[in-house]
Amino acid sequence: MSNSTVTVRIGWTQYTGSYCPPLDGWKADAPRAWAQVDLPTVEGADPQLLAEVLAEQLFEATNRYAGPIWKMLQRSLPSGRGHTALSVGDCVQVGSITLSCESLGWKVR
Repeated sequence: MSNSTVTVRIGWTQYTGSYCPPLDGWKADAPRAWAQVDLPTVEGADPQLLAEVLAEQLFEATNRYAGPIWKMLQRSLPSGRGHTALSVGDCVQVGSITLSCESLGWKVR
C-alpha cells in the first residue's frame, strides 16, 4: 500500500428559523456551508472505515481548533458557516460516502 490523498468535503448545517440541527437532527436538504480539503490516506484502505476515521479526525480538529488537519482546513473554511466545530446535523463526505454527525458518533447516509 502506498500513501495518497483523498478529497473530503465538510458541510456545516445552517440554522434557519424553522430548523435547528441539534433538535431536529439530520436533514439531507438542509442548507450547508461547505469546505473541501485533501487529506493523507493509505491507498487501498476500506472506503467506509476510511470515511469514519477521517470524520472522527475532523470532529476532533474542528472542536479543538488545533492540529495538522485543522491547519489544512483553515485555508478553506467558508465565511458563511454559523459555527466551526462539527456537531449534530453537520456532515462529512469522503468519495461517495456521506456521514452525518449524530448526538453520539456518525451515521452513514
